[in-house]
Amino acid sequence: MFSGIPRHPDLVDITADECHALWFAFQAVRQDYILSFATGTERETAERFGLGFRHPGTEEAFVPTKKWNVFYSKLAELGLAAMPEGENVLLLCGHKPEEHRNFLGEVIRKITASKPEK
Repeated sequence: MFSGIPRHPDLVDITADECHALWFAFQAVRQDYILSFATGTERETAERFGLGFRHPGTEEAFVPTKKWNVFYSKLAELGLAAMPEGENVLLLCGHKPEEHRNFLGEVIRKITASKPEK
């Protein structure tokens, strides 16, 4: 990802599988996610942010800030809470809920491990 460009030492990579799980989470919890942000500007950003995961194969990389960490972690947390239970359940994408739980959990782990300065 981004070969030839110097990488910022704090860069957080969100893989295609993690972006895929974030997109499914956004579709499932869209209203709750957007409404979880109090101000108009944050709500507008939340709507645009969630739409950014809709293209198959999307990958993300960002330098963590408190603002962006909140957007990623809130979506992953709401997505985890909305995940259906059951071993025989398949999501519309063909994955098992456990796979999406793992992807979303990895996003939360990466965000928690990052140390944003601002």
